[in-house]
Amino acid sequence: MLPRRAVSEEPTPNQTAVAVAPQIASADLAQVQLTPTPSATPITSIAQPPRNTPPPPATRKKRHSPWLSTVIVLVVALVVLVGVNVFHTHATSPLVPSAVPQAIIPAQTVAATPTPGFVQQAAPTHIAIPALGVSAAVKLYTLADAKKGVDAYTGTPCYHNGQIMCIDPPTFMDTYWMQSGIGGIKYGAMPGSDAQSNVYIIGHASERIQAIFTQMYKMAVGDRVTVTNEYGTLIYTVDQVVTVPKGDYSTLPLVTQQKPGKLLLVTCNYAPDATFAHNSSSANVVVSAHLTSATNGAG
Repeated sequence: MLPRRAVSEEPTPNQTAVAVAPQIASADLAQVQLTPTPSATPITSIAQPPRNTPPPPATRKKRHSPWLSTVIVLVVALVVLVGVNVFHTHATSPLVPSAVPQAIIPAQTVAATPTPGFVQQAAPTHIAIPALGVSAAVKLYTLADAKKGVDAYTGTPCYHNGQIMCIDPPTFMDTYWMQSGIGGIKYGAMPGSDAQSNVYIIGHASERIQAIFTQMYKMAVGDRVTVTNEYGTLIYTVDQVVTVPKGDYSTLPLVTQQKPGKLLLVTCNYAPDATFAHNSSSANVVVSAHLTSATNGAG
């Protein structure tokens, strides 16, 4: 759970892959047509001797020796067998390979590397909001900070029963970020292109003392917020500005639902129509923004 109360305005005197399949030469395979060798033209007539030509003298038939006949038979048989074999080979084996041997290439996993447009997660060090003229340091809200803090709205300590119950920044002109795990805080990521959950940055607002987020209620959709860490600069664009009663802050879906690249700015509401109780604002202003660009390089 997020803290039951979000921000206390007034500090106490003691107070942040690719598998590649090669092309198959199926076109060559599919288009090969077997063209039988043209057979010899059949004999349809026998040449006749010229008319009035006396017949040639009778000649004696030559007798072929038996071994010659045997050789002829063998040659004919061999030609037939070779022809059948050639035809069979052409019928079953195309003139080109049926397919290029398929190479099995395992999918490659490329590790994310810092490049222009990528900023690794790290603790935030600075925040700027041009629309408000804000430029401030960002510090980690620690367990020691929480133990010194008091919820001005209820008067209860910010650290109670081993749990951080509210955020009471120790200074007025700095901002503080929440980190999950500190004092039982469930949520809070470091900003970066690879952040998988919300980044929370908290600051004071006040009507009596100069405070960094007093004018935050004036922010509008489309405003830009720049957050810097040791690896570069991240630019967020505002998509929502809401005012919520302090008692409902810890259950507000906008606050509790986690999303990669999401930034939440939180402070007390000091708009002209703000209401007060126990000398404190009774509501919080929550600004939600999403990551739109990043520039690698130490800021």
